[in-house]
Amino acid sequence: VAFNIANASSNTDLIINAVILLFIADFDELCFRILQECFPGYLKEENDEINKSDNISNVKEESRPVETTRPAGGHAMQKLERSVDQMKAENARMKEENEIMKKDINALKSQVRSLLAGTASSIDYADDYSDSINC
Repeated sequence: VAFNIANASSNTDLIINAVILLFIADFDELCFRILQECFPGYLKEENDEINKSDNISNVKEESRPVETTRPAGGHAMQKLERSVDQMKAENARMKEENEIMKKDINALKSQVRSLLAGTASSIDYADDYSDSINC
């Protein structure tokens, strides 16, 4: 805070510096939460090491301790993972259906072509027949 006040030349600078500091603090907190979610054991070990090196292991910390078990967010991750798995299965099923539909469309195209070819030959035959009548 003192650094911010000493370096700010106006109220606007003071507000901008405060916002930047709040953003950095919030980002640091978010990074710590992500690390805590991914590596809870490692952070506990590091926290214990810091406490030992600073000789404050007997002093209660005012900040919240590092959790050794997965926090409630772990359940949300499991739900997300299940949801992703369901989406992958649905995607695979839709790809199979898409392939079947492509084969059906190709079969229909060939049937239409053969019908059109038959119609064209029928038309040619009818023209030839009508020409022969006029003779």
